[in-house]
Amino acid sequence: MIKLKELLEEKEQLNEGIDLHSHVVLVKSQLDRFRNDLDAKRGGSFDSDSVEYEHDRWHNDSKMLKGRDKKLGQWEKKVNKALNGFIKDYEKAWK
Repeated sequence: MIKLKELLEEKEQLNEGIDLHSHVVLVKSQLDRFRNDLDAKRGGSFDSDSVEYEHDRWHNDSKMLKGRDKKLGQWEKKVNKALNGFIKDYEKAWK
């Protein structure tokens, strides 16, 4: 049940004007945090010729390298699909 005080505050905000841009600013800051997390949470080297993969290439038929490539490819497709959905939702919000 909505309280009278909340209704009055909401009406006051509408009368004063809502900062529509604040929502976009918040999403952009979340994207910046996501970008930083990509580096912070990385679990290995991107370079396939790095020392990290040397033993894997010579003794394990590059299973770790191939596995990471497959999983990162699946992750990229999932992120791309989600971002495209977010843009569509954003466009709908303006209609």
